[in-house]
Amino acid sequence: MVEFTPKLPIEKTNAIANLGAGLIEKVALKFSRNFWSKKTGGSDFFGRVPSSISNRGSCGIFYDLSRKSTPKKSHVLMTVLTGELALQASSMNDGQIVQHVLDLLKGLFPGETIPKPDKYIVSHWGQDPYSGMAYSFVPLGSTGQDYDEIAKSLEDKLFFAGEATNRQFPQTVTGAYISGIREAEKILMRKFEEEEGFL
Repeated sequence: MVEFTPKLPIEKTNAIANLGAGLIEKVALKFSRNFWSKKTGGSDFFGRVPSSISNRGSCGIFYDLSRKSTPKKSHVLMTVLTGELALQASSMNDGQIVQHVLDLLKGLFPGETIPKPDKYIVSHWGQDPYSGMAYSFVPLGSTGQDYDEIAKSLEDKLFFAGEATNRQFPQTVTGAYISGIREAEKILMRKFEEEEGFL
């Protein structure tokens, strides 16, 4: 937990408390062959309806990243773990998570031999001590104004960047990047103003 001395203004701490901290985990699987396109018609993504409400965060969508790969075609699927499964993933190892995804793919493509992935990547945002989350969200009772409040600098000495400070592009790398540029510009302008006669 980060502590500020002196404490942040109450408006800023309230805004931080108002925003939610969303948790998802992503799983990308690289296969030796594409076994899904025949059934999905070459779509960039396909979905899965869970068998029960308790499984609704379990890989509801798969993204076909094959067309986005280098000219040397890779056969890559990416899916997301949300809800309870994202929380449970923190106590599972990568092998268990990958096996869970493979079992779901076997159910989606009956009669198809699903190969073991050549490579895989599993995010662990929930276990990351520096973030503990994937991205912010606006829960009930919060507003987009909270993003604006978090973005405000303090006395032109302490600056805030990140996707949770960008009301237009929250939950995105783009939002985080743009907010970094925004704050860098503020810092540069402050420096230029300090240099007598520069502006």
